[in-house]
Amino acid sequence: MSTTAESIREIVREQLCLSPGEASDYESLKEKYQMDSLDMAEIILAVEDIGVELPLTYEFDTIRQLIEAVEAVV
Repeated sequence: MSTTAESIREIVREQLCLSPGEASDYESLKEKYQMDSLDMAEIILAVEDIGVELPLTYEFDTIRQLIEAVEAVV
């Protein structure tokens, strides 16, 4: 069974078409991988599929920020 953090990493990788291990938890997704607001919204919608609701307007720049937001809600 995967952890919440692993699920979040997989969601981000899938949305941004990244290979496993390609993005660290602390890299800027906006700068290095050109994540835009549409990508962010789609990632947040995918997070809802694992049972966590975040505001669609929530903004993050790193995987770690997203993991911390999800863990705060769980």
